[in-house]
Amino acid sequence: MTTREAEIERMAVRWIVGAHTGLSSKTIWAVMMGVPCEHPSAPYDRDDSWRCARLLAFIPEWRARLDEVPVAYPHRLWAWGIAELKDEAWCARLLATHWRTYEPTPALADDHAQRA
Repeated sequence: MTTREAEIERMAVRWIVGAHTGLSSKTIWAVMMGVPCEHPSAPYDRDDSWRCARLLAFIPEWRARLDEVPVAYPHRLWAWGIAELKDEAWCARLLATHWRTYEPTPALADDHAQRA
């Protein structure tokens, strides 16, 4: 293990016990760490996306590996989540404004309603 890999692992352990985690960000964390996720989930609203963006800001190397998430947990909502989270400028805006609306985007709300 390289020095940077060891540092990333330490950062990941610090992040998972932090205050700002959610199911979708924990799903990303689990895939990146190579462990199963008990309740895998995709981002449902801007707050979920904010927690995912925060994780990727904390460990930016994981952004390049985001395509591993929908492979590990095939979930059609990840198509939206991954595209947004790969966009560094979008994530930066999200983190800067720290949206806390809890309002799902229309496409995600429709998808969740269909499953209910």
